Amino acid sequence: MVVRPENLVQHWTVHGSVCRGDEMERGARRHRAGTRNRRRRGDRNSTRTQPRGRMTTVGILSDNHGDWPPHIIESLAGVDAIIHAGDIGPYRLVLDMEAIAPTTAVLGNTDGDMPLDEAAVTTLGGKKFFVQHIVEPHRLQTPLHERLKRITPDVVVFGHTHQPFYETLGGILFLNPGSVTQPRGDYRPSMVHLTIDNGKITPKFIEF
Repeated sequence: MVVRPENLVQHWTVHGSVCRGDEMERGARRHRAGTRNRRRRGDRNSTRTQPRGRMTTVGILSDNHGDWPPHIIESLAGVDAIIHAGDIGPYRLVLDMEAIAPTTAVLGNTDGDMPLDEAAVTTLGGKKFFVQHIVEPHRLQTPLHERLKRITPDVVVFGHTHQPFYETLGGILFLNPGSVTQPRGDYRPSMVHLTIDNGKITPKFIEF
């Protein structure tokens, strides 16, 4: 289940439907996302950086598996950067995101030969993000565990489960935004607006 914020629930309307922006209350629960990189698939250490110094808003999404309705793009308006955690669909959607804001996207397990990396590292608002489509936060495989020890990210963004996840483990925030179009279980389609302000990371979950 999605953990609701203590005293903050945001409501707004997109194309006639009410969307709810929810900040998770503890360092524990569920959500996922993805991003883009224009380097070759084999280059798995690619990095993008955005300077710190002001509040940064990151749109995080994953697992649309194809075209999305117009309100998804509209919900990204005004963000400083976008992360997509894979299973994107046509590559032109990556270009659509890049037209809105600098985008970090990774390959999902259904993305075939799309020219993206399987993992990416990006620094936004002074915080380091590691992005990979499939991550099991409570059962990290040894190669990934060792890699995270070397990279020392503040946030790990992932997807694949089509279910939101948000939990802090070993000082790292693991974040899955859920599926923006094809949720599983009792979840609604969702994405995340994550803000970084004076070093504080605040995710807000948007349900459609």
